[in-house]
Amino acid sequence: MKLRHFVTLMSFVLLLGSCISPGKIPYMKEVETLSQQQLSAAATVYEAKVMPKDILSIVVSTVIPEASAPFNTGGSEYIVESDGYIEFPVVGRVRVEGMTRYEIQELVKNLIYPKYLKEDPLVKVRFINYKITILGEVRAPGSYTVDKEKCSIFDALAYAGDLTIYGKRNNVLLMREDGNGEKSFYRINLQDKDLVLYPSLFYLQQNDMLYVEPSSQVGVSTSASWIYSIITMGITLIFYALSFINK
Repeated sequence: MKLRHFVTLMSFVLLLGSCISPGKIPYMKEVETLSQQQLSAAATVYEAKVMPKDILSIVVSTVIPEASAPFNTGGSEYIVESDGYIEFPVVGRVRVEGMTRYEIQELVKNLIYPKYLKEDPLVKVRFINYKITILGEVRAPGSYTVDKEKCSIFDALAYAGDLTIYGKRNNVLLMREDGNGEKSFYRINLQDKDLVLYPSLFYLQQNDMLYVEPSSQVGVSTSASWIYSIITMGITLIFYALSFINK
């Protein structure tokens, strides 16, 4: 066999070894086959709930700013204590753990009106520290502050630039910590169409961490590249030697 044919054959073999099957890349394969009945049963309006150590922004507004000023003293940020309470101006300690921001808005409003205010106030609550961490085989690993309280697992991965070609899409690790510091771990198959039927996993909570494992193809690709480099160098030397001998 001629040397150039041998080089071509080896390159083809190494290329096949380093390729990843297209069937391993798509997300939620055949999700369109889910029935409307299944989707309706899983439909839910997900809302983030407050946990200890969360930081909330609570702002009270009225037509006359002076009227609401006492409720905005010391800034608008409140750290939820380990027992689930915040210290709110004028009112005192208020338990907010387990509540959504809309529920807190109604709670604060009912606490201050009409007892302390004569006019109906506008209360706005939002999360300050809604953070999600994505690590592993993604294009931009790191911690991201989410600007919305309904963040799907695919929204989170989009923040990190999506998985690399080598990321395991069928075995993503989700680590979740509750208000008591207890951790739970879940394995998620991003290719499973049924993922959308489980809102508690499809939507992430504040401080969730995702870890995308590298597939075995990373090692294969690295080994193939290394072997290819060695073979290419060896064949180059042989060509050089033969050309020198034939002179």
